[in-house]
Amino acid sequence: MDIQRLIKEDILRILYEEGEGISPKELDEGIDAPYNSILKSIEELCLEKLIEYSSNRILNLTPKSRAKAKEIFEKHLIIENYYIGNKTKTNAHNIAHILEHYISKEVILNLNLINSYKNQGISLLETNIGHEYFITDLKIHLGDKLFERLVSMNIYPGKKIIISAILSNCIILEIGNKKIAIDKDIANEIKAY
Repeated sequence: MDIQRLIKEDILRILYEEGEGISPKELDEGIDAPYNSILKSIEELCLEKLIEYSSNRILNLTPKSRAKAKEIFEKHLIIENYYIGNKTKTNAHNIAHILEHYISKEVILNLNLINSYKNQGISLLETNIGHEYFITDLKIHLGDKLFERLVSMNIYPGKKIIISAILSNCIILEIGNKKIAIDKDIANEIKAY
């Protein structure tokens, strides 16, 4: 995934979430990226006329970007609300920061459908070959880079998967038109329904 796109989405969401009027330095505190990359993204968003500087060098959304920023923010809230209850508010918020960039509208709808199952999923080790499941949770510690790696491979709550094979050391998942092998220790921490 393009890192500049992630930073640009973060900028739009933060401006919407915080009510705009934010300096580049304040954005730097809320985005986990090098400051030069944030400045480059700000420049690109200004060229695209999605944000603009006020006379006192404060950033604001433009009418053109307001709907896109709102969509990113609402996606963030749906993901965060999905996790509240079985994670701390801070963890739910941080998970939403990661997933908001990857999750499609279809997955958001799936999250709403499986919301009542979020605490009920079974380990992938307990699933059956050939059956379709929804991922309900990743029991991976948020600070672990493995969480982000799984998300980048389209393994996250709300995603439909099919169990293709269960081998001695791994499980093969079908996600869309791709097959992915997951180590059994990791598969044990992925819950599905």
